[in-house]
Amino acid sequence: MGAKLSAKEKLMRAEVAPISRKHLSMPELINVRRLDRMKFVDALPQELRELVHEYGLSVVRSIMDSGVTRPKNIRHIVETVLDEFSPTRGTCSAQGQRPAKGMDPDKNISPET
Repeated sequence: MGAKLSAKEKLMRAEVAPISRKHLSMPELINVRRLDRMKFVDALPQELRELVHEYGLSVVRSIMDSGVTRPKNIRHIVETVLDEFSPTRGTCSAQGQRPAKGMDPDKNISPET
């Protein structure tokens, strides 16, 4: 019996065989590339497809290229980065937030008091 494939191997095998694109017009080429990308995503395991739909193929693929292949770990990395660098997410980080006018950012009180 064949050996069980890792998520990375499944991802690599999901690559779509290239077709001859030499004589295609630009709109035709764009359409072929879009269809190839859709076929690639459709061939992924369900957990990875969900991550692609949530975060984008380039993000998921970049993390997988770095050696992280488990969907749980990929989600953790993306969520950690988004929480750290997006001031609108819920980590209570002061990064990226400006104090109100007249407020001292170190003491969080008005300088008049």
